[in-house]
Amino acid sequence: MELLPWPSIAFYCAFGIFVYYQRLYAQVYADDGWTKLLLTGMAFAGMLTGFVYLVYCGWTLAWWVPVIPLGMSALATIPAILVERLAGRLALGRIAVLAWPLCAYLMFHTLRA
Repeated sequence: MELLPWPSIAFYCAFGIFVYYQRLYAQVYADDGWTKLLLTGMAFAGMLTGFVYLVYCGWTLAWWVPVIPLGMSALATIPAILVERLAGRLALGRIAVLAWPLCAYLMFHTLRA
């Protein structure tokens, strides 16, 4: 694909999955008030980052380009469900705390490459 590199789409899919598990981890497993606030704030920042990525893609590449990573991330939920069955929600939530910021950096970095 000439407009949007495949690695950027893949990192967006992983990013979306990890943000979902970050939000789930904040809602279900965080018991302390400050911890829950911090994790929920991070999940909200992740959702905002995903929205900014889609707007940035549409603004710099073409108006229709954000449809591609959005559709691919919807399809990526199928393997994510399988990974959840193997690893568990708690493990994915803990991994997501560090994984979604890394994926966010890589999806923007590979977009410019």
